[in-house]
This record gives sequence, C-alpha cells and structure tokens, in this order.
Amino acid sequence: MRSRLLIYSGIFVLLLASYGIFQYVYANIIPGTGSLMITSTPESQVYLDDNNSGNTTYQKKGLKSGEYKIRLEAQSSSSANPTLIPLKKVWETKIKVSVGSQVLVNRELGPSNELGSGEILTLEKGSGLVISTNPENADIVLDDQKLGPSPLEKSVESGLHKVTVSKEGYISRMLEVNVTNGFKLIINVDLTPQVKIESKELKAYKNLRVIHIYPTAKLNQVGALAEMIDLEMYKADLLMTEDGILLTQKELAEKIVKENPNPTLAYLAEEQTADLGEAAKKSIDDLRLSALGNKANTMFLEVTTTPTGYLNVREGPSTSAKLITRIKPGEKFELLEEQPEWFKIQLPDSTSGWVSAQYVTKVQP
Repeated sequence: MRSRLLIYSGIFVLLLASYGIFQYVYANIIPGTGSLMITSTPESQVYLDDNNSGNTTYQKKGLKSGEYKIRLEAQSSSSANPTLIPLKKVWETKIKVSVGSQVLVNRELGPSNELGSGEILTLEKGSGLVISTNPENADIVLDDQKLGPSPLEKSVESGLHKVTVSKEGYISRMLEVNVTNGFKLIINVDLTPQVKIESKELKAYKNLRVIHIYPTAKLNQVGALAEMIDLEMYKADLLMTEDGILLTQKELAEKIVKENPNPTLAYLAEEQTADLGEAAKKSIDDLRLSALGNKANTMFLEVTTTPTGYLNVREGPSTSAKLITRIKPGEKFELLEEQPEWFKIQLPDSTSGWVSAQYVTKVQP
C-alpha cells in the first residue's frame, strides 16, 4: 500500500538550475508584471480564476499583480483497478503574484486532496529562503544542516541547495533549488499522509459477502481510495462507497451479479461499522434489480453445515440419482424447483441439480 502512495504522492525532485526554469521565465516576462508556470501529474486542465486556460504544463507571463485562484482537474483511471469508473481529481489553491515575481506550481493529484502533494515556489525581489509546510512543524533540512520546524526563514548563500521536508506520519519530499542573489525564494510544501488500510468482514447482505475497507487516518472523500485498493487481495468483485456510489463499471457490475451467485463487495466506509449503510443497501438492491430484472426477487438456497463438510448435488430428487458435483457450506444457489425434502438449484455452469432440503436454508438474494 505504501508503494502505491509513493506513486501518487512520493518524493518529488524539483531541480532549478542556474539557467533553469525560473531564470528562463524571468528573462521573458513583461516588465511590471509577474509570471506563472503550472506542472502536474497526471496532466490536468488548468482553470485560472475559473477560466479554462489550457492544460499542464501551463505557462503564463504578463500577469498583473494580485491574487489568483487556480483549479486543476484531471480524469484518470486506476492502473491497479482498470475496471473502476474513472475518478475526477480536483485541486484548488490561491496564489499571489507580485511585480517581477515568478510563481511555479507543481502538483501531484492524488486520489483525494488529502493524498495529493506538491510545492508552490515563488521567486521575488529580496533575499533568503522562506519555507512553510502543510501540515506545519515539519522538520526542514537544508543540505545537511537541520534548520528546525516549519515555518521558517533563513539567509542562504546563492547557488544550488537541497531541501528535505519530513514529518512523522507523512511521506518526505526533497527539492533541489537554486537561490539567486537579489531574490527571495518562498517555498510552500504540501505533504501527504502515510495512510494504512484496514479491513474486516461484515454480515453478508442478501447473497453478497461484504468486506469493509477503511483507512487508519481520518480522510475525506474515502471513495477515492479505490485507486489504492487491490481487489484481488481481498478477493472482491465489486467496489462501493458508504454513500452507495458504485465504483465498478456498471456493465461489468451487472455481469458479475448475473453470473456469480456469491459475489464479494468491497465496502469503503471511513468509520468502522458493523453493517452496510442504508444508502449502500439501496444501491445494491438497484444493481440487482437492473442486472436480474424479475429474478431480483428469486429465492436462493444457502448450504448449511453438513456432517461431511460438503453437500451432494444429484441429477434427480433421490439419493440413488447420479452424483453431479459437491457444494460447500456457505455457498448460495438460485432455487429453481421444490419437491418434498428436495430442492432443485441452478449451478454456476448454468446446469442444474437436486440437493437435500435437510442441509440448505432459503435466503433472499
């Protein structure tokens, strides 16, 4: 899980060489104004004061001094879970542009704002190095010298320097920056938390096995954690948020419900819970109705405990009928027909067979 976090918001190295980005931009700005450059991962749509301004990498010179609102929007599918609905990633901030200043915004859009990270660097007339972080009280190391907790301001010799920002419970970031005589370099760093994922099994809902997946840290937009979750690890077929939002592509979800009599649902709820929420239950009911139509109210049979640990399925309602297969306690099958002491069930391979009524119980799907 931690490796996934490193993909989304890992240690980012930003090099501002003597003839690097800021110097290039500064040499081309319009006198009396400032300049702006925005980079992001993944590529994003840029909105400057709510105006669609193009994609990253975005450059703008000739900006009048003042405050600007920046919004980045990206649509991305999870490489780990390509079956999920593409999630929209959005990040907003405000920047201040002064006359003669250059502002560089770099953002790694994570699956939620809390899991994103990045830097805003502002070069303006003055001297020294100013560093602030979110959250505050992060440890700052300049080259090999510990400077103390953020925020802080430091007089620094001109030239290239390595800045490392770290805080317990967060992923560190390292930047290589260039300090230039006559300019103050202001660095604002967003750190991303090291989020661990826990899970536990909840009471089954109808014919769905339910695995509750939740983060150990308090986060908003918990559904966006879907990008970080390996469904194979939980042997899960479907993914849903506590708000009842189905994150598995609808056509695939309907196919799973139609073909799998015992699917597993990965339920993303931030707070620990003992049961599915009502919104999720309704969404599941709607999915089943959409996938199964009139079969949504079909009765199912669940295999109970047997003396042998399995239940025989036969071609006819008799112990002398030919054995077809064996099924296990806890498995559920559609009920097709009833006879005294025998039930006919639908098997996963679309064939059917008879089981003893002694070792099954009727359940709703």
